[in-house]
Amino acid sequence: MNKIKMYTYFSETHREMLDEYFLPSVPESFEVVVNRFDQRCSSGEYLSCGWVKAMAKKVEIIRGAIDLVRQSDGPDFFVYSDCDIRFFSDLSENITSMMSNYDYIAMDDGIYCHGFMAIRADDRAAFMWEWVAENIEKYQCDQPTGNAFIKEHERATKLNRWMPSVIQNQRTRRHTRAGRIRFGMFPRIQYFNYMHLGTNDPLWDGKTPINLSGEHLNKMLMMHANFTVGVENKLRMLKDIGQQKSYNDQAKHAVSTP
Repeated sequence: MNKIKMYTYFSETHREMLDEYFLPSVPESFEVVVNRFDQRCSSGEYLSCGWVKAMAKKVEIIRGAIDLVRQSDGPDFFVYSDCDIRFFSDLSENITSMMSNYDYIAMDDGIYCHGFMAIRADDRAAFMWEWVAENIEKYQCDQPTGNAFIKEHERATKLNRWMPSVIQNQRTRRHTRAGRIRFGMFPRIQYFNYMHLGTNDPLWDGKTPINLSGEHLNKMLMMHANFTVGVENKLRMLKDIGQQKSYNDQAKHAVSTP
């Protein structure tokens, strides 16, 4: 069976995350395509100088992936993953099952998170990411741009139920002609980020201990080191949560072994 393609990209600020946590943890059921680009964002922090150019590069990679995957003989969808992610299980069957009901799935940040997505490679996806490329300067980041697209697309889809195409404005007609995209979110905790814990401050300060329950750790398939600021905090989060997950799994194994 052909592997699911997983695309990522990195610059030098994120190399340690890529080499220490991301690549060693990617399940074998995925074929990883790593893209490197020159540092345009000196700190690698959200909305810092050069951020929009970096995110535009990410959109370019996704658009290229759509073209390549739709021409291949493997699965008709692919995964995009930021490299500040660590995997704990083989999620390929879980993602494949969910993609039978959706055309696009993202992590749940309260909005659709572009750090980890499954995308069906077809004309509808090509339209979505063309729209994102066209509008990214307006929203200053791929994620709010993508969420703006989803909001507009769902509105257009609803209008199309009762409004004939001939009286739709050009912006609405672009969506309805492209065809409806089914959007979904990965389950919280299984596809983990810090805000799922519901703390008073959803932004981790890098110092407060992150204490995960056994229930959370048992459910967790992967984690995204977002909802914190700075590369060092991301590295610390990847390490600390990974250790908790490892200790929990070892304890479970010890209990189940006669």
